Amino acid sequence: MFEENFQVVIQITAPLIAYGLKGTIHAILAHEFLHFLELVRKISKMELISDEISGNLFENVYSDETRLFEPKAVFKDRVLLDHITKKFPAGFRDYKLEDKTIKFWADRDLPKSNISLDTNNVKLSVESLSKIKLDSKFISKIEQLEEKSSKINKKKLY
Repeated sequence: MFEENFQVVIQITAPLIAYGLKGTIHAILAHEFLHFLELVRKISKMELISDEISGNLFENVYSDETRLFEPKAVFKDRVLLDHITKKFPAGFRDYKLEDKTIKFWADRDLPKSNISLDTNNVKLSVESLSKIKLDSKFISKIEQLEEKSSKINKKKLY
């Protein structure tokens, strides 16, 4: 039963917490927050459509980047912005974290689960969407961020 509360859950892995640098963890959480903002923007404007689902990593990286707010419109912290742009130029890559995860987690047969690319998506029914109530102050802030984001994106084009 949908409880009329819109809740977003971001799952992160134990190896990320165990072996990830603080900047990496912040960048990942900030990246996911940008997805949250974009999702709320779409819900508030009823612009939700089914996103394409692909089992191809290259296509998923591209589509992931198209579902984000512009980081510079949301965050002011230069260090965080540097981490986001360095860690996510075209999908997330942290070779040291990957090496540590393999060596200290996967090779030691610690718990793991394989998740296919096509299962990493949001599923919302029309009924549940119709019950979502968003705070008007929050929607106003999202609109301000959207305007700021569009100005930043226009500058990139010219």
